[in-house]
Amino acid sequence: LSSPSKDDPTDLVPQIPKEESYYKFKEKLKSLGITATWKWEDACRILFNEPEWKEIRTFSEKRNLFNEYINDLKNKEKEESYLKREKNKTKFRQLLSEDNTINSDSTYAEAMSRLSYDERWRSVDEKEREDVFEDYIDLIYKKEEDEWKKSRDVKKKLFLDKLKFKNVKSDTLWKTIKYEFKDDPVFVSMEKIDRIQTFADYIISLESAEKAERREKEKYQGYQNREKFRELLQISVEEKILNMDTKWRDFVLTIKDKDEYLNMLGQES
Repeated sequence: LSSPSKDDPTDLVPQIPKEESYYKFKEKLKSLGITATWKWEDACRILFNEPEWKEIRTFSEKRNLFNEYINDLKNKEKEESYLKREKNKTKFRQLLSEDNTINSDSTYAEAMSRLSYDERWRSVDEKEREDVFEDYIDLIYKKEEDEWKKSRDVKKKLFLDKLKFKNVKSDTLWKTIKYEFKDDPVFVSMEKIDRIQTFADYIISLESAEKAERREKEKYQGYQNREKFRELLQISVEEKILNMDTKWRDFVLTIKDKDEYLNMLGQES
């Protein structure tokens, strides 16, 4: 076995766990002020005589550790840059929200003429600033649209309540309603299509209710007719007009003019 070379300085360095030596190597890079823009060759020149350099036995390990350190720095810088941009965009949105004149029709140029003096405006990149502004305008438009829809719904509900209060009948004509409500503030403020649709829906609901009521009445009347006809049959049996030998056509001749029979004609069971 050959003895360690006296000329190899790394053989004289006490062996420590790799993880510790790796950590110390990167900490040395940090303490020397090495940034993400440094080249490997430049780092070698100032690290060559450092003890942390000598603790890493192979050249490839040293280079890998350097590359890891530089990549970590670059990733950290990217993250910090991203967070800074997001923070500036948040401040920029706050600036826009403080301007009460901005609405869904506002343009970027109009906003710039009023707000470009503010540091919050200048802190955001031009392209990002325009994108944030457009997104903000979209939010305002959606908010205005939601409020407009809510306002329309409220007016339709108020108009519907007025129709019910006036007990408008299902055969009422639209021209009659237009004349009767021509000075009503709610009616006047409504969209034309909303007036017509609300009235139409009201008439349809009345007609549906009336139809359902007629069906219930017809159903009840049918039940009454059947019960009275049963009573007629029972009386006919008791009076011996109807028995097991009676033919239907003969029996009908005896009851053909009675309401109990006539009311049953054409009635579904």
